[in-house]
Amino acid sequence: MHQGRIHVNKTIDILYRLRAGHSQRQVNRETGVSRKAIRKYCRLAMENGWLSEGVPLPDIDTVNNALKAKDSKRIRQYSTPVLKPYEQIILNWLKAKYTRKRILTLLRENYEVDVSYESLKKYCRRLLSNPADVAKVRLETLPGEIAQLDFGEVTRSYRNLGEGKRVWVFIMTLGYSRHIYVEHVFDQTTETWLRCHENAFRFFGGVVDKVVIDNLKAAVKKILFYDPVLSEPYKRLARHYGFIVSPCRPYTPEHKGKVESNVSYVRRSLCDGAVWTNLAEMNARARKWSLNEAGERIHGTIYQKPVKVFREIEQKTLKTLPARPLEYTTASRQKLPEDIHINMGKNWYSAPYQYIGQYLDIYAQGNLVKIYSNSELIATHSRSRDTGKRITNLSHYPRKKRWWLENTGDVCLERAGRIGESCREVTQILLSDKVQDRLQSVHRLLALRDTYTPERLENACARAIHYGDCSYSRVKTTLASGMDAEPLEKDEYIPVKKSGYDNAAGIGGVV
Repeated sequence: MHQGRIHVNKTIDILYRLRAGHSQRQVNRETGVSRKAIRKYCRLAMENGWLSEGVPLPDIDTVNNALKAKDSKRIRQYSTPVLKPYEQIILNWLKAKYTRKRILTLLRENYEVDVSYESLKKYCRRLLSNPADVAKVRLETLPGEIAQLDFGEVTRSYRNLGEGKRVWVFIMTLGYSRHIYVEHVFDQTTETWLRCHENAFRFFGGVVDKVVIDNLKAAVKKILFYDPVLSEPYKRLARHYGFIVSPCRPYTPEHKGKVESNVSYVRRSLCDGAVWTNLAEMNARARKWSLNEAGERIHGTIYQKPVKVFREIEQKTLKTLPARPLEYTTASRQKLPEDIHINMGKNWYSAPYQYIGQYLDIYAQGNLVKIYSNSELIATHSRSRDTGKRITNLSHYPRKKRWWLENTGDVCLERAGRIGESCREVTQILLSDKVQDRLQSVHRLLALRDTYTPERLENACARAIHYGDCSYSRVKTTLASGMDAEPLEKDEYIPVKKSGYDNAAGIGGVV
């Protein structure tokens, strides 16, 4: 049995049979339309007088308008009086992508509206049935004006790809000729995105005026509905090749429908069931396929071969390629952690501690790595070609935190030498300890320079050497008590302080 509205031509056939005197049961057997539907159309015909002998059968438009008026009357009769006061609220919920069931629940909970689910669905359908909202404008482009770009994943299409690997195809479609460029890639990084552009422009032999893209991370740094922010490397590429970037609005893939349809076409015609070999061979195969198969087919929209249209018309309008390719810039946006190092190319580069917790832009170009806060350059480093390295500018640390890193043993020896020979000798003795690391004692020893004059510190160190106790504690005690001003004893025998271990060895008779 047929369900819902039947075709208007069949409705006229039912009216003709009813007018000829056929019973509703007979019409049911002859047409297959349910008796319930036949009764509905019979009532409609009687209301409009279409079953009378002297009245001609109505045409298609008359029947169609009568059916629409009856449906609209039924909706107004059962739904509109109850739901009309909440029309704007329901529209807002529909725009927010609420489901019909959720809207029904909210109406019942918040407004105590008593309406059935079917009535709400019909009311929502009427609210959303404005043809002006669904009408689409098809934009025709001039030769060389626009290219549309997209990535499409084809991992499941290939056999023998290898576990854990993922493969995408980068597709650039010319808006006029519909000629396409296809390249397989293993990631969607900024460098891959830029390289695919250059390869596509070389494949076509020129550059278009405008490139239409979606909001992928490699191209768009910040997605705003009407004012997206492009990444700096992509802006440099656009300036270098002389094209304008036109990002689509979020969630509107139909704005680049020419390339969207080509993603599924490439997947079906090039990738499905193919055996994966290696990246270079698969891309060589994709270029041949673009020229010999995709380019030679009769396109379903322009009804011509894309390659022929491209070579005869569009190729002549493309802008000339620049003399040199762009030197790639790798970019990343990261929050600066507490250890003040952010990752770029599997290495770690420092930034000033004042920016901890803030998002910074890091760019790697050539032999340099530059770090920006908004548009302000805050750090520059030489680019490391190794991996796992930490490239640090010590001035990026707070002064109190970089003290240990700046004051190494050699630096301390040099500073002690500027105070005096005795101070340098005490420092050397402390650093030469084979058992205990005494760098911290050296730091404290040299810090006494902030409290006492260099002459007094030098005298205290000379006294410590004279009496064989070159410890930080002895030098500090000497300065605090003023003994550094006393003359040194001239006795021939000066006892040398022994360690606790030496005394214990002597008592136990250990040789």
